[in-house]
Amino acid sequence: MKLFLNFILEKNKHYLLHRNYLISSSYYLMYSKQRLDFGKKMSESYDGSFQCGKMSLITFDFLLKNGFENIKVFNSTIGYGKYIEDHVYLKIGNIYIDPTYKQFMRDDRIIDNSIISTINNNYQKFVYEELPYSFIGEFDELYNIYKKSLYLNDKVYLSSTKVLDDDIICFWKNSIEVTDYFIKNLYRVNNFRNNFHEDKLLH
Repeated sequence: MKLFLNFILEKNKHYLLHRNYLISSSYYLMYSKQRLDFGKKMSESYDGSFQCGKMSLITFDFLLKNGFENIKVFNSTIGYGKYIEDHVYLKIGNIYIDPTYKQFMRDDRIIDNSIISTINNNYQKFVYEELPYSFIGEFDELYNIYKKSLYLNDKVYLSSTKVLDDDIICFWKNSIEVTDYFIKNLYRVNNFRNNFHEDKLLH
């Protein structure tokens, strides 16, 4: 199951990203502007920032149309008041499917006032060029990716940013299931640039 999911989502990633472009007025947020400005391809600049609900809905729709069953959608929230952050992802059994997991690894800090050092360091290469665009696997695998991210981030930038901490891991724990809500909103996948009315679960 996991290998086939990896294959079909990776093979169709450009189609899925294009779907988000068609329906979302804020699609550009899912790419690192810094990397694009410095000449990197869109495929080497995607991290899914601020698009977890929309990308999860698009992926949910795609998997359903390709015969996958028992797909569940989860939403988690951390923080309080105006500092609340939420995250949306999919699961099939114990397999997590998260097309925007890399957004928590974005780091736009400049190194040595150098474009080359900033976008071609080992941390940036790991996040944007080595990791798959969508995470597919069990929680321990996801946790290990973030541990490696933290190690590389510390090594490259010499001072840690918010890459891995208890709050981040909480995004994939203590979640509530919102599958029925997403089923009711599948029609939005075919409504070009409807902006999703900026629904809380579709940020």
